[in-house]
Amino acid sequence: MYMGGRQPLLSPAYDLVPTIVCVAKENLALTLGNTRSFDAVDLASFDKIATACRRTPQDLRERVHCFAGQIRDLWREDSEGFDARERERIDAHLEACWRRIDADPE
Repeated sequence: MYMGGRQPLLSPAYDLVPTIVCVAKENLALTLGNTRSFDAVDLASFDKIATACRRTPQDLRERVHCFAGQIRDLWREDSEGFDARERERIDAHLEACWRRIDADPE
């Protein structure tokens, strides 16, 4: 996402399609923090992107933490449209992701 010209920011809505309901184990299309394994992504995974975006790692970690919390909260508010099995699978996936980034973003 580019706000106000050419300054890149992390997009809060990037890849929010819940493919976990139809693909048991999926890797990222691009590397993030030297891995394509979604299960390995944590706050430190975004440090290299911070440098490329001319942000501090702390700033980007705070943004990632905030966006992840927003995604989690929105899912809790509106998970209609999925059956019970799909909701359970998405819930488990989101909670696993949240545990990896729910550290103090410092």
